[in-house]
Amino acid sequence: NSLLSIAEVQAAFPTLTSITPSEIDFYAMALNADPSQVVGMDAFKGLVFESSGGAGLTLALVDFESVELAEAHLILSAAGLDATSVDGSDEAHSGQGGGVSAIVTRKGDLGVSVNVSGLPETKAELEAASALAALALSRID
Repeated sequence: NSLLSIAEVQAAFPTLTSITPSEIDFYAMALNADPSQVVGMDAFKGLVFESSGGAGLTLALVDFESVELAEAHLILSAAGLDATSVDGSDEAHSGQGGGVSAIVTRKGDLGVSVNVSGLPETKAELEAASALAALALSRID
């Protein structure tokens, strides 16, 4: 949880109040449900910031076994999203729809995404999500 703090999320999204963070091991969840979902992954973790109003932000980090697997995953994850630029990433895509703003990035063999739900889909929201993705990427060695 050293990638983003409650204060940083709240500064980016002031309408999120009474934020409760939680860490989720998506890898273990997927492994238990269907092991084929985590083939080629070393880890898949999430940091969820849930607001008292039901809106929230999820930061997900996937550590792949190779750059090629990370690239392939990004292609699948970015379907329907627009290519964009996020500081610190090798590739990035973003988009909004269905109540969600999403930033999907790759840095080497890591996939990093920020998804915001329950807030109005605005350009400012997408820019704030992009800034948080860049901040998280800057903290990855």
